[in-house]
Amino acid sequence: MRKFSFWSRAATVVASALFLSSCLKAPDYAVEPNIEFEDITLISYRGPSRFPFDSVRVKAKFQDGDGDLGLGGPLGVLPADTAYPFAYKNADKTLNRYNNNYFVQPYLKNRATGVFEKLPDSRATPGGYSGRYLRLTAADTKPAPLKGTITRSFSFGLGSPFFPGDEVRFEVSITDRALHESNTITTSSIIIPPR
Repeated sequence: MRKFSFWSRAATVVASALFLSSCLKAPDYAVEPNIEFEDITLISYRGPSRFPFDSVRVKAKFQDGDGDLGLGGPLGVLPADTAYPFAYKNADKTLNRYNNNYFVQPYLKNRATGVFEKLPDSRATPGGYSGRYLRLTAADTKPAPLKGTITRSFSFGLGSPFFPGDEVRFEVSITDRALHESNTITTSSIIIPPR
């Protein structure tokens, strides 16, 4: 009797799970990624190094209809995405925007006007702060809706390109492996601390 009771409950749980899974509908996200600003954190490092630096960590929520987010890295953990359309350079030897999939544009608040302006090229860090985030699903995963949070950090030293007292914010966008670009988000501002 006890054995029958156990199997009856197990069958009910399995049947309920099957019923629920057949009733649940996958979210209907667009194939273009959509991101939403969540948080920005500034961390100052003044360790044993003679050169203190700051690190900015940006968190953004994302949704993508087919889940094709992220690129393989060079470390061999995942297949490296280094061929076209993700190659470092285009056929004409210009830098390829899609070698990266996480794009960052810094803005600096003009102290005289109070308006945020694109960081001048003369103060920009060579190569900027754009980069890659790794694949979020395995290479053989079937297309499916995906949502979550991407957290990415980037560092800079004193005067490269910001100085203490500067107020800065960032515009961020991402792209997927089909080169669909997301919307652009603007972070809240941070103030570079004194040294």
